[in-house]
Amino acid sequence: MEFLEGPFNFGQNKFTMSLRLITAIAILSSCSGLFLQYSSNPPTGHTGAPGEPTCARSGCHEGGSFTGNPEIAGLPDTLIGGQEYEVRFISRSGSALRTGFQLTVLDDGFSSVGTLSEIPFEKVDIIRDDITRRTYARHASALFYDAKGEASWKFKFKAPASVYNDSLTIYFACMLANANGDPSGDNPIVSKKTYRFKSTVNDEKISGSSFEIALKYEGGTLVFPDDVSSRVRRIQIANATGNIVYSNMGLNVNPFPLKSLLPGLYYVSFHVDGRLYQRAIYHQ
Repeated sequence: MEFLEGPFNFGQNKFTMSLRLITAIAILSSCSGLFLQYSSNPPTGHTGAPGEPTCARSGCHEGGSFTGNPEIAGLPDTLIGGQEYEVRFISRSGSALRTGFQLTVLDDGFSSVGTLSEIPFEKVDIIRDDITRRTYARHASALFYDAKGEASWKFKFKAPASVYNDSLTIYFACMLANANGDPSGDNPIVSKKTYRFKSTVNDEKISGSSFEIALKYEGGTLVFPDDVSSRVRRIQIANATGNIVYSNMGLNVNPFPLKSLLPGLYYVSFHVDGRLYQRAIYHQ
């Protein structure tokens, strides 16, 4: 097992104090208008899903005490593979004035699944983040609550043809804001909803798919099925920024320990009989 790591050397010069002062001023100046800036197209990767922070934990929107009841409507408890649904994200609050949202759909391996798509004039933006490797639906325009204390956006979700472990989860963050243009006094609500999944194809018809290899992650170790462990080749593990933290030409031991990794989101790729398989894991 070879983990790639090395020392970091940080240079110092006579401008260090000046640069710190300039940086501090820049941060304070930019944060003062964050809600106005992110009232359209907020930064991705802030749903509270495994490996992600929220706007509050990022030190931006905080200090608020608003309560609310966000809801995902339009999806049945059991999703059918390949079927497209019209989804409505509803934000309800009797105290906040303005609201926004962001969500992502993940399988039990924390990989992005399904297809999110926009509906014209619904003020929803769909975007893929190259760092988290996840797709997000987010407000293209923050909304004011109506007289009933409700605001909503619509978009479409097409369920994947098959999914790891026959379930998927929508992780979402809903911003509750005071609408004064300042990030202080706002707060998000973070939640998730899990759906059962039913594939429309028989298991024998998806030969060669990554779902045939039930790679498990438990107790800080990767567990490969006994019938394929001897054929695993070219294992690589990358962190959330894409840097390779482990690489090996084969599997030396099964279960495979990962306890020396720092907590966070990682992507495991490996080959079996020349075919590439990938899996996202969240190491705690």
